[in-house]
Amino acid sequence: MSLGLFDIVGPIMHGPSSNHTGGANRIGFLAHELMGGTPEKITYGFHPIFLRIFTGHRTHVALTAGCLGIREDDPASTQALETAKRRGITLDYVAVPEKDADRNTMRVMGCFDGTCWEINGISPGGGYVIISRINSLELRYDGGRTLYYRSADRICASEEEVASFFEREGIRPLTLRTGSWNGRDELCVEVPESLSAGQEQAFDAALSAKGELIRRTVRPLHDFAERAGCVPLFDSFASLLEAAKSASLIDLAYQYEENHSGQKKDAVLAQGLRIVSVLRDSIEQGLRGDNPLLCGFCSGSDGRDVLAFGTGGGSLAGPVVNEAMANALALAERSASSGRVVAAPTSGAAGALPGTLFSVARHLQKSDTELAEAFLVSALLGLLIGEKGSFAGSVAGCQVEIGIGAAMAAGASVFLAGGSAEQVVDAAMISLSNCFGLTCDQPASPVEVPCIKRNAFGASTAIMGAELALAGVKSAMPADDVIAGFLDIQRRMPEGTHGGCMGGLAVSPYAAKMRRKWDEIRSRKG
Repeated sequence: MSLGLFDIVGPIMHGPSSNHTGGANRIGFLAHELMGGTPEKITYGFHPIFLRIFTGHRTHVALTAGCLGIREDDPASTQALETAKRRGITLDYVAVPEKDADRNTMRVMGCFDGTCWEINGISPGGGYVIISRINSLELRYDGGRTLYYRSADRICASEEEVASFFEREGIRPLTLRTGSWNGRDELCVEVPESLSAGQEQAFDAALSAKGELIRRTVRPLHDFAERAGCVPLFDSFASLLEAAKSASLIDLAYQYEENHSGQKKDAVLAQGLRIVSVLRDSIEQGLRGDNPLLCGFCSGSDGRDVLAFGTGGGSLAGPVVNEAMANALALAERSASSGRVVAAPTSGAAGALPGTLFSVARHLQKSDTELAEAFLVSALLGLLIGEKGSFAGSVAGCQVEIGIGAAMAAGASVFLAGGSAEQVVDAAMISLSNCFGLTCDQPASPVEVPCIKRNAFGASTAIMGAELALAGVKSAMPADDVIAGFLDIQRRMPEGTHGGCMGGLAVSPYAAKMRRKWDEIRSRKG
């Protein structure tokens, strides 16, 4: 698979974590579509490490919202537990038994309308999800295309016969799986384009099912999913810079997304402008202060106070950096308060990139269209950095969240300032290389410490990287070698430095007090 621009700048969601909140919502929603509704009792399975901390990421809230059929950008998603309680839905949480389970496993188990389900999801980061198992069927469905699921006491058609049916319809299946679950045959087919109503009926007839046939059709999660047979236009910074000799970076971004999803320039720009609108609203709300943080380890008003300090004439950093840091703090506070933000590249790092670009764009007097295009260029940079590794702090530390966000922001700031493609890439690499090894070491599970303030430092790192590149300072190493080093550091990160409240700040004496405070808050809220 290849990532699209809006896998990097997106999804639009309610915080605090794109991995464990936005991704969890999508897993729950896909489970809802497969089950055909919401069970009266739902059991969620997590990796044992994540079972200790999921409440601070509001994973249970997001999964439940999805299981209720509520998407991640809907304000109702934040009230999912209350909705479930009113409807008499009970929830339980267990550790998955597999020793080799992915750290980001989120399993949904429940019975609906007489059928029991076990749907295994994985959230690798940035809102991207994988359904790796539906009952007995092993697959890697990412919600990007249409999935047809069928179950009956007996399905007489073989995999070869099902494949032949689709090929007669001019559709080549991407995935075709058959198996047996609780005494019933089951089958799923992933296809690049949906069947018509008549074709669906013909498909069901071709199965020659014995007993009640369960029919489920799961549509793509969004309009910018990867189309079948897509070959990325660039797979390295060297190939990007070569292409930039004959086309602008923004034109290359539009070309990349059209190749990836088939969406034309107007649709891509429209989504970019929607992102700008959502972020502007989030910044304005965040800068009012008093953001209702889940635990309150930070003030909830740091963004407002930093901006007031700067506009009052006391800033040492200057107006652009001060405003960028204030914006970044405000967005991080909104994310930590379950406010609506844009994961860019993640929700825990939702402030560094947009906080920087909104400040730079305002001081350069750029239009919303120019700002939206800067986000698209930033996404082009981000996917070339993160596609080979991860965007999840729980996998590779905060370097893949704040670090990649700072790199994207630095490069896109140079783009806004009219710098060359080489300067854009230099800015990104200078900033990224100064975030190598950044840990994810929360003392307690709420996405507040050190996450909120790190967004401000990510913004300042981005502007410093942009300033150096615009002044003619170059990355000492080629960009792709910087990325190779970045990936090497990710692999070398020791246990406890990438989430789980197990290392770094998490082992300090004060961290124990913070965890006790969080436990008290959880017990009061039930």
